[in-house]
Amino acid sequence: MGDSGRPGRPLDTDKYFIICLERDRRLHGYDRAGLDQPATGKLWGLDFPIITIPDMVRAQAMLIDRLGIDTLFCVVGGSMGGMQALQWTAAYPNRVFSALAVACSTRHSAQNIAFHELGGRR
Repeated sequence: MGDSGRPGRPLDTDKYFIICLERDRRLHGYDRAGLDQPATGKLWGLDFPIITIPDMVRAQAMLIDRLGIDTLFCVVGGSMGGMQALQWTAAYPNRVFSALAVACSTRHSAQNIAFHELGGRR
């Protein structure tokens, strides 16, 4: 976890209840075409539904509702997580006290996406 997520650090686990959500890696762009459609058994290919940042935040809000949490003290995220933090403040302003959005913007340009694709392959 690096320097975060420990007592006495900015994300102090003795002081705060921390929820960390991760998206399903199979939903990353280059894996979409490899999934089968449940109804047909055929590969989704380019027909795979687009999953947006608002979709992700809506799903997170549903989880928070299920956990019985009304308000979040701080939503923290970097890159795509930062975009989600911004979306939380836009979509649920009464449910978020603060947000820490790191290394992100409100939208990506084609150049941003291309650089991510070049640098993001493992």
